[in-house]
Amino acid sequence: MRPVTDVREISSIGYGFMASKALFTALDLDLFTRLSARAQNLDGLAREAGVRPNQLLTLMTALVCLGLVVREGEVYANAPASEAYLARHSPKYYGDYLRLQIDKQVYPSLLELTASFRGERKGFYETSGRSGAGGALSRAQHVGSLGPAQVLARQIPLGDRGTLLDVGGRQRSLQHHPVPAEPAAHGDDPGLPERWRDGRRCVEEAGLATRIAFLPGDALATEWPADRDAILLSYVLSAVGERDVTTLIERAYRACGPTGFFSCTISWSTTIGTDRSARRCGSYPWRSEVTRSP
Repeated sequence: MRPVTDVREISSIGYGFMASKALFTALDLDLFTRLSARAQNLDGLAREAGVRPNQLLTLMTALVCLGLVVREGEVYANAPASEAYLARHSPKYYGDYLRLQIDKQVYPSLLELTASFRGERKGFYETSGRSGAGGALSRAQHVGSLGPAQVLARQIPLGDRGTLLDVGGRQRSLQHHPVPAEPAAHGDDPGLPERWRDGRRCVEEAGLATRIAFLPGDALATEWPADRDAILLSYVLSAVGERDVTTLIERAYRACGPTGFFSCTISWSTTIGTDRSARRCGSYPWRSEVTRSP
């Protein structure tokens, strides 16, 4: 990553949260779904969203500047990516993940970032609250995971494997694999029972209930099924401390069958090199991890 050389680049970082909040507010007001039905002028959109036109004008100006919405004359319409990923009816929609988890959970937790460096620790859900919203968050996380799951399916040879243990998996992102899966979730999440129910519902809807079983529990304490042909650590390594990472890898090794293997999906470290270099997005998520493990 090149060093910043201009004060405007520093300002862009300092004010960056305003862009995020504009996106989150637009999602809360369901603006992208409203614009997906048809392009609208300001008054019509304000009437549908139940807000004042003068306030909405400020928000729409920000969304246009961010490239999330396009304006032609007095009419607003979705940008292509907004239509694909932020309109509620789209099969690729993951707006609830941004709206419920990033805005309602991760964002508030970062308010404790400075305090965490001084040794104060607060639980993630203590500072952020819970925003499951009847399974909407879980389903949005599932949709957001489908892309990485397809990449994994191309990179990891699963065609000749009979059983897969997905540690930390609560959804059906790997449903297209021709192997039975047994997701075992890590227990550091007060909302996990609700997530398990959501996961089971997704599996049943996909007609995979006979192939995918759920094992609720703490991945650090609950006994794992043995002799698995493949084990996937789905992001769970990014949610535990350094010592627990070693424990999880050791448990994965013991749970492998004679010809089994395991793969680790490390959510944040995929953008950070071994020399600690990173692309810009790689520097973001560490902040929420610090507030949980200062």
